[in-house]
Amino acid sequence: MTNTEHETLLRRYADLLQTLTPDRVDQMLQLLAEDVEFKDPFNHTTSKAGYRAVMMDMFASLDNIQFRVKQIDATPTGGYLIWEFSAFSNITKAIHAEGVSHILINAEGKISHHQDYWDGSRIMDGIPLLGRIVKSVRNKAGQIEKEST
Repeated sequence: MTNTEHETLLRRYADLLQTLTPDRVDQMLQLLAEDVEFKDPFNHTTSKAGYRAVMMDMFASLDNIQFRVKQIDATPTGGYLIWEFSAFSNITKAIHAEGVSHILINAEGKISHHQDYWDGSRIMDGIPLLGRIVKSVRNKAGQIEKEST
């Protein structure tokens, strides 16, 4: 596949992410290889069924889910999506994360790998007590980094 073909598939995938509902998850599955590997800070699966379970769990756990893809970059092997995510949880309240997805596309033109890179500790910010601990650790790490440069 060419970069142009990769970009077309990435755009279809990004469009589905941005309009994702439980009813549209199966449309996303059509773009995936049977043995798709999906990884993020909280999940790791290597099948379409596992990917579907991760997506459905997200909808069961969160409200007002929104993905906004800010940039799509195709590569000879797939590409990258740069995105913002927001949702609401009764436990953490408002959630906001920014991240990047590394996507690999196989020879059949299916997504075979989707790995998300984002700071999973941001979700913990809204959890009472734990959120304060996580913020404190993050601030301390930032101070140490500044002192070492």
